[in-house]
Amino acid sequence: MADSIEIALIGQKCYNFFTKGWGKQHLIRGEKMNDAVKIPNLVLRGKTYHAQFYNRYRKRVRMSLRTRDKKTAIDRLRNFINKTFDDEYFDIRKPIIKTFSELADEFLEYSKDHTPERYAKVHKSKVASLKAYFGEKCLNEITVPLINQYQKYRKDDVSANCSNDSLKVLGRLFNYSIKNNYYKVNPVKGIENYKIPKKIRRILTNEEFLKLMSVCCQLLVDIIVLALSTGMRKIEIRTVKWDNVDLINKRIILNETKNGKIRDFPITNTVFKLLSRRFEEKTSEYVFPNEEGSYYRDFRMFEKAVKLAGIKKLCFHDLRRTYCTNLNMLKTNVFTLQKLMDHSKLETTLIYVNQDEQEKRDALEKLEIYMFGNKTGSDTN
Repeated sequence: MADSIEIALIGQKCYNFFTKGWGKQHLIRGEKMNDAVKIPNLVLRGKTYHAQFYNRYRKRVRMSLRTRDKKTAIDRLRNFINKTFDDEYFDIRKPIIKTFSELADEFLEYSKDHTPERYAKVHKSKVASLKAYFGEKCLNEITVPLINQYQKYRKDDVSANCSNDSLKVLGRLFNYSIKNNYYKVNPVKGIENYKIPKKIRRILTNEEFLKLMSVCCQLLVDIIVLALSTGMRKIEIRTVKWDNVDLINKRIILNETKNGKIRDFPITNTVFKLLSRRFEEKTSEYVFPNEEGSYYRDFRMFEKAVKLAGIKKLCFHDLRRTYCTNLNMLKTNVFTLQKLMDHSKLETTLIYVNQDEQEKRDALEKLEIYMFGNKTGSDTN
């Protein structure tokens, strides 16, 4: 890099040629740059030297050199300009040739290879929407105001939750561009998501479990029992293979999990009998295959069964919450619970714990007896 301020000045003039016009001098309060010392826009204001110049993003940089000594001011400005040009200027000769469409196509190929499940479930549809909106714009043309416009357009067109998901994917796209040196900033960073009302967290009661079992086919019964007995996630149940099942040692070993770690956990006798029966009837490498022999996909059957059983506001993930809550009610050590749930943080495990309604009533009855000497709902006079 430059060893003298004169070389830095040449770089500044070259930049001015491409952005502001050759030979154009910039003014600070009507004063021209100081030609005597060959420093761009170095002026003495009061008792302190000040300077200004433009970086590669055409943003004017103003700074106080905090000294009245000219030599010290030159040294400080030299160091600052050299560092700025190291970080920014000499990259200006490499134009930003990536359009958003090109970046989106490249990102999808990367996602398809490295995160196939997320690619199929999230990236493919969300990137298509982003690509349709931002099109052939270069990355440096996608600014915060433009992203805010897209955010509002997406919310009006679909929903606030979908808008937040699209914004998250857009942030991943720009992080990918930074990683590959296509662009240096992520304009999505700092943009606020729309606030979404929290969903009701609930568990499956014993009474609801019996109702649900009465309307399910054998395949769905096996899936629900496995979920309630192991706390496995939907995607883990869908894609579990016989290679992951160790019937001899009564264990399930998952190599691909949400947090990227190997999950190894024991199974109950009920699950062992279930898996042994399915193993004798197996027709695929997957424990729960579809008709084509691939992994099971259609979880709408669960939603239909819930509706048929007359159970309200129950999703499949609530089975995992039920598993965690039941273990907690049985006084399972909280750190053991964290391991069984495959959570990286204990705080996440605590979110999944729902107190049973009867447990809450029992606690209130104990409070009533302690405070007033009788049970809740009885006459206190």
